[in-house]
Amino acid sequence: MELIDPVKIEVLQFSADGYVSATIGTKEALAGPIFLWKIKNGILLISEDNDSSVATELSKPRIHGDPLSVLDQTLSVTEKNGGEIQYKLSQTR
Repeated sequence: MELIDPVKIEVLQFSADGYVSATIGTKEALAGPIFLWKIKNGILLISEDNDSSVATELSKPRIHGDPLSVLDQTLSVTEKNGGEIQYKLSQTR
């Protein structure tokens, strides 16, 4: 999924084994860390490793767009601070 934002770049690719491959940053500087993910009580938690604190908490997911095509869908989520952000959904195999 790709963050919809005019300044920040954030692309997250989730694997079934609990890893997230990320591209994060701005147009001037990018990083490509690997994170861990899990869902707890309906909240997506992303952290650097099993022993570190949670870096990202996303809740209240809502999907908008064509239900038959993941290419035409956006995901709205609520961040821990209460702000709402949107991601463009995509699927890779």
